[in-house]
Formats: sequence, C-alpha cells, structure tokens
Amino acid sequence: MRSKLSKNFMAKDLGFTTSPLRIYINENLTPGKRKLAMKVRMSFKNHGCSVWTRNCKIYVAKKVSSEERDQINRSDPKYKVYKIEEEQDIIDIKRVLLESE
Repeated sequence: MRSKLSKNFMAKDLGFTTSPLRIYINENLTPGKRKLAMKVRMSFKNHGCSVWTRNCKIYVAKKVSSEERDQINRSDPKYKVYKIEEEQDIIDIKRVLLESE
C-alpha cells in the first residue's frame, strides 16, 4: 500500500537539522508529455477546470466547490476526471466539460 506524501516536506526530514526550508518535489515528465501538459493547462485555464499530473499521466476535471460536491450527479460526464493521452483528447474532453457554458 502506498502512503501519501506529506505536503510539508522539510529539509529537517532529510537530516538537515538547522535548515527550516521547505522541499518541493516535481514530477519528471518527458519533453512530449511536458508540452502536452502545457497545452492542456492553457486550453482549460479560463474554464474552471483543474489540471494535474500524477505518475506521468495528465488529468483534467471541472472544479467543484465543497457545497456543490454533495449535490452533483456522479454519473454526469461533466464531473468525471479525464485522463489526457494525446492532443485530440483535449478537444473531445473540452467539448464534454464546457458544453453547458
């Protein structure tokens, strides 16, 4: 089972007892995935969507407030998390997520 990484990873966690600095770890994407991730971020930037990467995969989902989260229909395609593997996915997913705007 995989444990969740702490968001407050500090230098002291690595044995540097005198350093109060926070450590950030970025995912290492291939150049092609990095370009695709940037295109996805730019495509969904002004449309109320979250874009993130995990394990070298790119995901996008509509942002939902905590009040809305309890009321949404989980089977509604607008509230799914979508994995993007190629540029055509951007067009297809954008059509689904933004059709109500």
